[in-house]
Amino acid sequence: MLANRSFVGGFSLLETLLVVALIATLSSLAIPYWQAQQYPAKRQLAWLQLQQLLLTQVEYQMHTGSFSTEVGALPSMTQQLGYDFYIQLDDGLWLQAVVQDPGPQMGDQQCWQLWLHEDGRRLSYDQGGKQTFTCE
Repeated sequence: MLANRSFVGGFSLLETLLVVALIATLSSLAIPYWQAQQYPAKRQLAWLQLQQLLLTQVEYQMHTGSFSTEVGALPSMTQQLGYDFYIQLDDGLWLQAVVQDPGPQMGDQQCWQLWLHEDGRRLSYDQGGKQTFTCE
């Protein structure tokens, strides 16, 4: 009589390596696409933060009679999300967001600097300093 053989269910080493290789391949394709989608989202948040900073500056001016020259002096500044924020008072109030180097937005070289004027004008510049119109 033949011995009763029972097989324990499981995966062989080859099957496990094949699944790991497949996951690695899919990840290598998906992660750069996901990162590229993060740049416009964080850029939009930077525009929103510039608008918030502008509103805070207007409120500050109403209370003190002048604009603040320091971003840190304003109470409602939120997280930076890969940008540094600056204030310039030449030709009116200009607010600037610049990609942090190094930082999570460094791959967004098309929209390196974002500028917002107190009258609502928006300007954007690439990493080389050339004005670009693709950052809205």
